Amino acid sequence: MGFRQRLKAEGVRPEVREIERYEPELDRGPSFDRLEEAHLSWLRSLPKPVAVFACDDATALELATACRFGRLDVPEEVALLGIGNDEVFCGLPRRPLSSIELHAEMVGYRSAELLQHMMSGGECPDRPILVPPRGVIARASSDITAIEDAEVAGACMFIRERFSSSIDVADVVRASLLSRRTLERRFEKAMGRTLAREIGRVRIEHAKRLLSDTEMSMPQVAERIGLANAERLSVTFRRATGMTPSAYRRQSRF
Repeated sequence: MGFRQRLKAEGVRPEVREIERYEPELDRGPSFDRLEEAHLSWLRSLPKPVAVFACDDATALELATACRFGRLDVPEEVALLGIGNDEVFCGLPRRPLSSIELHAEMVGYRSAELLQHMMSGGECPDRPILVPPRGVIARASSDITAIEDAEVAGACMFIRERFSSSIDVADVVRASLLSRRTLERRFEKAMGRTLAREIGRVRIEHAKRLLSDTEMSMPQVAERIGLANAERLSVTFRRATGMTPSAYRRQSRF
């Protein structure tokens, strides 16, 4: 509901489709072949390119399978996003699935907190307690930039694929067919930020995931995002977020 409301506020009218579930272990619901045909028929009816937000990773996998057999390119024609970040489901398609990772630990913490409150005589809240997700785990199924300038899109792709290799603006320029001045001008016009800022943004977003989801040391995180050392990570991260990497790690874990 919230997703639809936000889209409508942005002037976008989403198409919502309810589907039957394929549950072979329960011997009910549609056959997989019939479900796949229904998915494919629906996907073909949509204007292209289109972005599809699935209710969970299993459904996103079904849609990816339908795209494969229907020869619909993912993500060029159909970009896919699931929910749950199930590594098995997300890793099965040829183009791994992007997914929203839920904050399961925080859900458990808030549930225990509420239970203790109610057992102590407190009242049940009259509204749901909402727990924000950890964020979007971007993979190949949505790795496309919705811009018309092919050179700018190529620069974005290059940054996403090579940010961990200590690249800089000069490396991005060398990978394009444009002069530095032309690419920087077109990039800033299309993206609203410079090439250098985009490299930094991609690195910081990846650092956030490593800090919240792994036990990597600061030097290891720095190496993974293409920075020279932990000191450089600390300066860069604090400039971008207003907090140190250690503080962000603590906050993301309760």
